[in-house]
Amino acid sequence: MGWRHDVEVVIDAPVERCRHWLPRTFGRLESIDADTTRLVSSTDEPEWYAAQLANLPMSFHLVGSPEVRAAMTELGQRLLAAAEPG
Repeated sequence: MGWRHDVEVVIDAPVERCRHWLPRTFGRLESIDADTTRLVSSTDEPEWYAAQLANLPMSFHLVGSPEVRAAMTELGQRLLAAAEPG
């Protein structure tokens, strides 16, 4: 916490499963209900943060952070382009 860009993510998984995938240094995890977790954090590196979120094996929704949203969009476009046949 305390970096330039605030981040809020809702993850479609229980908080204990999220703890397995996200180290404490990544942000604060809060249980919303038995099946949903909120991740609250901040970053100075939106591109890095977007790439780390992409590693999660469960679905999630970025609630805040236009900077991370832009980085996620760019990453997604690069991945889709890379998957195109040669």
